[in-house]
Amino acid sequence: MRVSTNQINMRAVNSMLDQQTKLSEIQNQLASGKKIASPSDDPIGAGKSLNINQSISVTEQYQDNLDVAKSRLHLEESTMEAMTLALNRVRELAVQGNNASRSDNDRSLIAQEMQGNLDDLISLANTRDSNGEYIYAGFQGLTQPFSRDTSGGFTYSGDDGQRLIQIGPSRTIVLGDSGRDVFLEIRNGNGYFSVGDNLANTGSGIIDSGSLANGAAWNQETYTISFLTDTTFEVRDSGGSLVLSDNYVEEALISFAGVNTNIKGTPLSGDSFTVSPSKNQDMFTTVQKIIDSFEAPTSGTGGTAALNNSVNRFFTDVDQSLDNIHSVRAGVGARLNSLDSQKGLNDVQIINNQQSLSELMDIDYIQAISDLNLQKIGLEAAQKSYMKIQGLSLFNYL
Repeated sequence: MRVSTNQINMRAVNSMLDQQTKLSEIQNQLASGKKIASPSDDPIGAGKSLNINQSISVTEQYQDNLDVAKSRLHLEESTMEAMTLALNRVRELAVQGNNASRSDNDRSLIAQEMQGNLDDLISLANTRDSNGEYIYAGFQGLTQPFSRDTSGGFTYSGDDGQRLIQIGPSRTIVLGDSGRDVFLEIRNGNGYFSVGDNLANTGSGIIDSGSLANGAAWNQETYTISFLTDTTFEVRDSGGSLVLSDNYVEEALISFAGVNTNIKGTPLSGDSFTVSPSKNQDMFTTVQKIIDSFEAPTSGTGGTAALNNSVNRFFTDVDQSLDNIHSVRAGVGARLNSLDSQKGLNDVQIINNQQSLSELMDIDYIQAISDLNLQKIGLEAAQKSYMKIQGLSLFNYL
């Protein structure tokens, strides 16, 4: 086989061009810091890097969602803290007003401050987030949830919806609580039953909020405690059936149908009290009732007892409202803890993906510089050998 001089030259030139191409590729890698400059460099590696980048992008979106949820829940927590302060202030004012030395005018002034606290509660219930949406309106974020109605009561215009936001591949979290759960679904009395007094009472009897006897099952019945004389009373159910008949001893236990209560003071013949099943009573109505009691003039023994009974009911009802806030707030705290936990998991996921992407895409500078030097040596050797071979000719030896 004969090899012409032209073939030798072409092979040498092509070899040097190949060496220069490889050298250029290494130089580009060093300049960019990446092993894969385009998909054609490594189609499989480029596909893997695309998947990893997508995973990083999705996880970063989870982190953004997590920040939104955290901001919303912190806002809810702060509003509930303010609600607790407002309710406790009304409770303090009720204690101040429930004093025999206070006049009707004194209680009227106290009621004015209570009204200010009630207005604060309604304002807090209508809190908006940074997007202008009401946080206690459920899915009706653009509708003001709470307002007064024409009868002096309170209307809820939101719904029971709870928004969810995804914070992980298979994890969502509730963004907030509906106004119904926070402000409306609150049982009055002790949660089983509520006690009341007849406004026509003339004696000084004050009934205790009572409790359910240990192990007793509440039958949801309504009972009336009626004083036949100043020293005797009877208890009848809603059908008029006699349940209990006894002599009255101040603050002695009155126990029937699982109910434990007592009455202090001096009830008079004809006075009566009721024990009825607890029902939902919104937080605003609880405060409004004590305001109404303080604004009403008080006269005589019966009027004083009516005020005392109203204050006692308020203490029981407002404690139920406070307990509900504490329960909801505990749930918010648990969700915030979950967010912190998930944020840590997401951070680890991002770091792991970035490390995998770096291993796939980033060059090893030490190895690349070594390869560059070797490539330069190879190119220089090819160039020198070409120069020597190019100068060879048979005529030099004739």
